[in-house]
Amino acid sequence: MKSEFAIICITAAMLCCCSSRRGQTDVSVQNDSLSVGTEEMKDAGNSTLDNDELPNLADIEKRVAEMYDDIIEHYNTDSISNWDSHELYFSDSLKWLYSQLPDDEEVVEVDPWTWTQDYDTLAYIGADVKMAAQDTVIATVHLLLWHENHSYPVVLRMVKEKHSDKTDWYVDDTSNGEHPNWPSVTDEIRDYIKNDKEK
Repeated sequence: MKSEFAIICITAAMLCCCSSRRGQTDVSVQNDSLSVGTEEMKDAGNSTLDNDELPNLADIEKRVAEMYDDIIEHYNTDSISNWDSHELYFSDSLKWLYSQLPDDEEVVEVDPWTWTQDYDTLAYIGADVKMAAQDTVIATVHLLLWHENHSYPVVLRMVKEKHSDKTDWYVDDTSNGEHPNWPSVTDEIRDYIKNDKEK
């Protein structure tokens, strides 16, 4: 009797052990499947969002190149007297800020397209464009301004806007790529407006 009882106890213990192990395996398999399923859902959601809503950076690089080709052609041929790059390429916000500047005082002392007051030569080398938000990009433009092999970076913050009947990318701010701590064009104009109001 004792030996039969012992055999029953041992068998019961082994069955419990196997059942417990099998239960743990099932749970971990279920967790793995849930994890894979969740990742697939995330990937599917992101890819749909990316394809439908994020801009094509190559198209924006082309826009920047065309913009600078136009600007440089006018600068190099001194044909800028009846031509307004601000009106063509600035965002509504940046155009408004420039409209607040006085005619008899130079608030922004550098050219916003080159971030310099003078140059020996002016040539567009290229631009690196990165997303900042869904409708905002940062374009680092590389220019040749002097007769040396040193490219000069100008940083443009660009936004997507509709002007007249055309939706495109327009410059919302410019800053010096070599000196990121310097105030941008919009910083300088806003500081001027603020100080002018406080007088």
